[in-house]
Amino acid sequence: MTFGVNDKRVDFVQAFQSLPVDGNLGRLLVDACRLFEDMPDVVVGLENEVHDDLSDEALKELHAEFNAGTDFCFHVLKTVRDCAFVLDQVMCEQFTKHDARLIRWLDRFDYQVEQDECVFMFDRGRRGYPRLSRERREKRLDEWRARLVRRVSKYEKAKKKWIEAKEEIVKEEIVKEENTVDNYILDPEEEYDSDDSDDGAEGMRLWLYGSHLRTENRIPKESKFVLRKLIRYPFNKTEHIKTCSIPFYSPALPQNVVDPNAWTKAEVALDNLAPTHRPTEAEAECGVWKASEPLSNFATKQMLHGLDSMADLVLRG
Repeated sequence: MTFGVNDKRVDFVQAFQSLPVDGNLGRLLVDACRLFEDMPDVVVGLENEVHDDLSDEALKELHAEFNAGTDFCFHVLKTVRDCAFVLDQVMCEQFTKHDARLIRWLDRFDYQVEQDECVFMFDRGRRGYPRLSRERREKRLDEWRARLVRRVSKYEKAKKKWIEAKEEIVKEEIVKEENTVDNYILDPEEEYDSDDSDDGAEGMRLWLYGSHLRTENRIPKESKFVLRKLIRYPFNKTEHIKTCSIPFYSPALPQNVVDPNAWTKAEVALDNLAPTHRPTEAEAECGVWKASEPLSNFATKQMLHGLDSMADLVLRG
């Protein structure tokens, strides 16, 4: 998977698999790199791209920025999650352990990001909000985490009730698909998941297994992938890295035309923006690349607070 550092095209897995693990989010990223490295040969990104190597000093700056828990951490984890989801949709010759590892990693991502550690940290470079002292920021973050845990707890209870009602139907559906679809049979001798998990996660995993068995939900292995968004993240206090370009890919549908110059067009659109110390993003709209400043993580968190309140009202109702 290609991503950009300054004017270089760099291999994402090679750059981040040596990340010094500093917390659960770092472990999540390193495990994803190992997972991608073990996957069968599938190109998600730029085809036939020659990747440059980063110097040791640049790698240290890259890893330090991720472990600092800034917006860069959020964007990197988001693109890794999207990449894992894309790989999860790619059709293999049969349901293999790679699929189970992807499902398990996506499970871990949802748990770590939503419950264990919150990447919607207060944005240090936000505009329009007064700067908070460290104590007040930590207090507000603790309150946010507490609300999130309560919301997740209510959601888990509702999900468990739904799964208890649907689990038998799901199992019957999987058996039916196993008997009717060739080349998508689970090997009963293979252990697909060794993690201890609750009934809700296991039920969801069963549903995902059934989804994999349906051929209409799989994407042919020879599919092309298109660049749908490029985020340019500025490194403001480093010597060797000035910007990082973080790509987001999606599988190309039959009606899509794969543009080999999409990355260059996205960079041109980003170059046309006024200079800023904040992240910027470019997206294609009807074949035309347009650049803008995305919502900060702080604004996203405020929006989620509103959704949290709505969810509480719905659950109480």
